[in-house]
Amino acid sequence: MPKQLKPPVGNGTTFPQPTSAGNEEQFPLMTVDSIPSNTGETTMTVNFETLAKAEQTKSIVDYKRYQELLRDLASGKERNENEILEILERVGRNVTMLKEDYTWRAKRDEQIVEVRKEAEYRAEQEAIHAESKVLSDEFAKIKAEYDQKRWVLDAKYRQTKAKISGINRLRDELRESCRDPYLHDEIEKLNGQCQSFATQNYLKKQKEDARLRLVFRQQELDRMPAFCHGRIERIDNLKAIIKELQARYDELQLEIDTMDRREKEIEAAKRDVYERMVFA
Repeated sequence: MPKQLKPPVGNGTTFPQPTSAGNEEQFPLMTVDSIPSNTGETTMTVNFETLAKAEQTKSIVDYKRYQELLRDLASGKERNENEILEILERVGRNVTMLKEDYTWRAKRDEQIVEVRKEAEYRAEQEAIHAESKVLSDEFAKIKAEYDQKRWVLDAKYRQTKAKISGINRLRDELRESCRDPYLHDEIEKLNGQCQSFATQNYLKKQKEDARLRLVFRQQELDRMPAFCHGRIERIDNLKAIIKELQARYDELQLEIDTMDRREKEIEAAKRDVYERMVFA
């Protein structure tokens, strides 16, 4: 009877085999795993390392095909339904997952497209900066010329302003020193035509009082109850009062407007007389 096999040697990828004479002999290590039969003969040999590499390669290829499918769908390219289902089966995905992955891929591709525009944007930014610098240089040059001319104009303006102030003082002095009696008489007559300050204030106070009374009576009319004793007579009475107050208000306003207009005419006439007094 052949002796019992010893445990696997090394990493378990080779097994010792008995000799025909029954003596043990260590065979050279093999690069494959073997499955021995009951009689000690090898019935199947599998290269798991090669198989793992093939599996990895297939997984990578399937992943790339799935990503190409997502990109095609995201870009609007049509793909055959059977081909789509085949790819989904290979990568262990379903239609629901495909929809989620499609949304993810579409958003990601848009972002990638935008990121790839960075060089374009930077070039555009540099061009804008260069153009802006040219404008800034031109503006600085124009501003320097502007400042130089404006300084001269400002100096001349200040000189003329001082001269005009001096002329105004001379006008006052000439007007005060005028000895023409007829011109002085004209001024006195015009001053006599002016309404007194007290009269102006009185008219304005009367107008304001009329306005307030008018507002009060109008509010009283608006708040009149729908049903009350003597409502019609009260309404007619209030309307008559409002009409009278409105007429008084309009009369005062007309009188004030006439007075203001007359005051302006008198002031214009006085300015004319004063101007003649300067050159008299």
